[in-house]
Amino acid sequence: MDDNFEAHRTVLVVDDVLDNVKLLRYDLEDEGYTVYTASSGMECLAKAEELLPDIILLDIFMPDMDGYETCRRLKADKNLKDVPVILVSAKDLHENVVKGLDAGAQDFVAKPFQFPVVAARVRSQLRTKQVQDQLKQSNAQLLDARRTAIALADQKEIFFASMSHEIRTPMTGVVGMVELLADTRLNKQQREFLDAIRVSADSLLMLVDDILAHSKMDMGKLELNNFAYEPRSLVDNVRKMLGVVALNKGINLDLRVADEVPEAWIGDQSRVQQVIINLVGNAIKFTSEGSIVIEVSVLEKSTARSLLFKVVDTGNGIQQDKLALIFSPYAQENSGISSRYGGTGLGLSISKQLVDLMEGEIGVESVLGEGSTFWFKVPLAKEVIELETDKLLPEKLSEGEADASLSEETG
Repeated sequence: MDDNFEAHRTVLVVDDVLDNVKLLRYDLEDEGYTVYTASSGMECLAKAEELLPDIILLDIFMPDMDGYETCRRLKADKNLKDVPVILVSAKDLHENVVKGLDAGAQDFVAKPFQFPVVAARVRSQLRTKQVQDQLKQSNAQLLDARRTAIALADQKEIFFASMSHEIRTPMTGVVGMVELLADTRLNKQQREFLDAIRVSADSLLMLVDDILAHSKMDMGKLELNNFAYEPRSLVDNVRKMLGVVALNKGINLDLRVADEVPEAWIGDQSRVQQVIINLVGNAIKFTSEGSIVIEVSVLEKSTARSLLFKVVDTGNGIQQDKLALIFSPYAQENSGISSRYGGTGLGLSISKQLVDLMEGEIGVESVLGEGSTFWFKVPLAKEVIELETDKLLPEKLSEGEADASLSEETG
């Protein structure tokens, strides 16, 4: 901070005694200040509004309006409220000090003046005001930066949503044409080519989903759509979607759905499917032989029920010291993994964020060289939306047990 910062600052001296005004003016101008004067409270208000001084020295006892009332009016003016006021009194009385500070004054000096003390208090108040002005300027800059960041985030969201739509539209056409072509008579080689196109199209759509989900989660704008869906159909669709990819690597992709898994479940089907696709796709990527199994079961607790999904593979496995990082954004077990196996490194990170959003849990167990088991569980969604509730429960539950379970889940 510049030691000579108070030079060229403006001071408004207000006093109805001309000798006091002359004395203060002479001494302050000798210190380098620009000094203006007023002889009454009303004149003070008018000149302060016109000049916007850096500080005001205000006498308390004046005939038309005392210093307390003048100070209160100064502090009520939005343009003057931050101008420091030092009240001046002929008597250094406790009640004068208290009343002056209550009126909004920053400091207090008593007559007869000891100018070194007055000058020191003026410097002190100007330094404080300088710091406050700098803080206000910094806050204004931060506010502008925040507005800019929000605007950029909104533009980013619009961009990703637009790009997602633009990519999905032609890809949906490609997938549709592939399905139509698959119904025609093809030789073995043509069927292989067609399967490769289907896999590539599905992979691109999954990549678009991952990028869009990552963008929305990054901005805290991803919302769940909880409706009823069929868990068995969901995992079977994933098996059909990725089964060809696994088969091309000589790997079997199997399902094991426990009997207690209900016909219907409430949750965000698309997000659950996205997590399963990411986990199965990851398993296929790192499994060169053997099998991959998607397992679905139900976890029963006293206060909640959850679906438990597992993806069990016989792949490379993961080193134990890498397991803690496996769900970190862009994490790869080693630097060459992305170039060797492909992928963005987003899949597992996005899966964890999606499971967290659904108030579930996700984890992994692995033995190097033997394979890995990725699992996640999602609770029954609390929101019951346009659903026949009896479809949510296994048939083996009695009517009373069903009522109790639904009461726990929706309560």
